[in-house]
Amino acid sequence: MDGTWEKAISGIRKGKVHSAYLLYGEEEFNISRALDALIEELVPKQDRALNLVTLDGAESTWEEVLGHLRTLSMFGGRKVVLVKDARLGTNLKDVFKRVRATLQEGSEGKRRRATAIMMGILGDLDWPLEALSDGGLDARSPDDWEKAASIKIEEDDPRWMANMYEYARSEGLLPRRADDTERLEKFIGNADPGEAVLVLTSATANKGGSIYKKIADSGVVCGFEEPRGDHLRRASLKNEIEGMLVKEGKKINRDAMERLELKTGFDLRRAAVEMEKLLTFVGDRKNVTVEDVEAVVPHTKEESVFQLTDAFAQKDSAEVLRLTDQLIAEGHHPLELLGVIHSLLRSLLLASSYAKDLSRQKLWSGGMSYGEFQKRTWPAIKKSVNEKKPGRKKTKEDRTLELENAPEPIFPGLHPFVAYKALKDQSNFTGPELIRGFKLLAAVDDRVKRSAGDPQVLIEQAVLAICKNDPVFLDENKFPG
Repeated sequence: MDGTWEKAISGIRKGKVHSAYLLYGEEEFNISRALDALIEELVPKQDRALNLVTLDGAESTWEEVLGHLRTLSMFGGRKVVLVKDARLGTNLKDVFKRVRATLQEGSEGKRRRATAIMMGILGDLDWPLEALSDGGLDARSPDDWEKAASIKIEEDDPRWMANMYEYARSEGLLPRRADDTERLEKFIGNADPGEAVLVLTSATANKGGSIYKKIADSGVVCGFEEPRGDHLRRASLKNEIEGMLVKEGKKINRDAMERLELKTGFDLRRAAVEMEKLLTFVGDRKNVTVEDVEAVVPHTKEESVFQLTDAFAQKDSAEVLRLTDQLIAEGHHPLELLGVIHSLLRSLLLASSYAKDLSRQKLWSGGMSYGEFQKRTWPAIKKSVNEKKPGRKKTKEDRTLELENAPEPIFPGLHPFVAYKALKDQSNFTGPELIRGFKLLAAVDDRVKRSAGDPQVLIEQAVLAICKNDPVFLDENKFPG
């Protein structure tokens, strides 16, 4: 049956235990919390060393899972087999994104996990390990990936895929297909939940898949889909934080909450961890302040990117150069930073258009506070976009026109504070300056991709030229490199 994890927990407490439970979705924090509660009810703490078996779905077969379920507990009691990141016939495009995300977490264990997941992708495609290699006889091109699995290979993908190929060879990891689930499905349909229970977690799940249907029929399926849209994601995070604060009898002011959002994004797990640290830090005080957030929540790459765009918008060339060096040292590719600046210029250009319209409607002024912007201006922006038709189609010939003519919904798609900052900062640039900036960045992008100059030097020269509005450097034909 479909349901919520709260209902599932309530059912177990009333003695209604099912043979299988599936928790799936993108909300890792809520899945983790639900899983902890589920295990707490299914297996007494003192029995978990013997009666709880945890398997990695990226490396385990369904036959192995079935074997554990059929092997009863040595000393009695219910046995629970937990399979994390189970392979449930999911879309390979989504699984590939999971590989990227896992690699970005950075540790050696995550590297092995990402490689194991990739072996499943290759197995399902019936491709050899050499498909990941760089230039080998069985290497696959970006077109091959797109045709076979609708996977769009991004610029940095071939590099890490080649590294993964070498790592898999050294570790003896090979492509493997998902094995048949028929025998496991029969077990789920006939199992005695007093003896054995299967618990699966997965980031995504194919609702048309046979094992999904079997668990929905004989067990419990709980979806934890990530809220779509910044408004819903922000509301979800805010509700979680407020729940933690109410429980401890504390409050957080608006500025502190905004700063926490900027530092953690909409990552519920990280926001909750940081809030626990903040609650300990403030002690007996009732209010969490901006100063507390700055003191406790650590510096992140994302925050450095925000600082870079903020410094660029203020034309603080010295700070832009410092942060560019820092971000490249932290592992950001120069082209990634180029894309960040591209996006900023795009937002500023769009903001300048909004600023004129909103000023005429008396809905915007340079001195407006963020609180007033949220109450009056932001709803007007979202309403106006919903009433507008998409802009002209992008062209391949002219990158400047591509950016200039992009559909306007990108602006309200931003976090409200970022949009507010864009409206504030657009006054630091004229329209011609922004257009010249686009042309210059397009020239730098072309040179970097042709290896016609040091990428870091080219980007530093570009940001200096834009910040200082240098008429010579802003001519992409005269730009040094």
